Amino acid sequence: MIPKLPFSTVSDEPVRRRDARGVRRAQGQRSSGPVSLWWVALDAPSPALEDLERDLAPAEQLRAARFLRPEDRRRYVAARWSLRHVLADRLGCAPRDVPIVADDRGKPGLAGSELRFSTSRSGGVALHAVGSIEVGVDVEAIREGFGFERIAARFFTLSEQRELAALPPQARQAAGFRCWTRKEAYVKGLGDGLGLPLQSVHVGLGGSVRMESGWSVHQLDVAPGFAAALAGLSSEEWQPGPLRSVDIAGLPLAASALEVDSDLHGTD
Repeated sequence: MIPKLPFSTVSDEPVRRRDARGVRRAQGQRSSGPVSLWWVALDAPSPALEDLERDLAPAEQLRAARFLRPEDRRRYVAARWSLRHVLADRLGCAPRDVPIVADDRGKPGLAGSELRFSTSRSGGVALHAVGSIEVGVDVEAIREGFGFERIAARFFTLSEQRELAALPPQARQAAGFRCWTRKEAYVKGLGDGLGLPLQSVHVGLGGSVRMESGWSVHQLDVAPGFAAALAGLSSEEWQPGPLRSVDIAGLPLAASALEVDSDLHGTD
């Protein structure tokens, strides 16, 4: 696993579909491209915690019970609930029945399905990626005042370090977070981050990059105050699908476009 930054984004990997309750997209609309993306505002008004937990697997319910802070527990439950609803929508099963498993390296997957997914959460948001190719996704709440010098010296390539140092001081914070999310998304997609020398993996500070290994890394334009990236493995060029949102409250919502409040700057 890659070493976590001091502010530690929490990353998990399971969730379900939305029928009349929560996952939103246009009727009859499937994702364009090999990967669809779902954004979740974890602190939005939602049903009682017990109602959300009913859709979780027993192991997830046990983990939720171990959180000491009610806010952390609710965010974890909301993230898992939304992920299970998204996956159940694709698999055609109940959220609780989504067959989430982990391989020998600990990378989450779906038993008996070619569908791939990845998920990440930070502060009061979660980001899910679901598709037909191997994927990894990461989101980070940007912390003002966090110095990336030591992180960059240890985990960024020399080229990335020079690129970061060449930016105006006021731009380095966001750029450092962008680079970190790109590396983390790539490592999560590989499922084999342990021992991977990140300082030798060049992903850049933004935009899209295609690596010789066949992996592509894309920066994602999400809500203000957050950096996010998506990595995927494909023999063909591809672009991320539109960013959609999951409504935990189950209100009827329009399709597709990201509509999140700019005050979502919570952190774990």
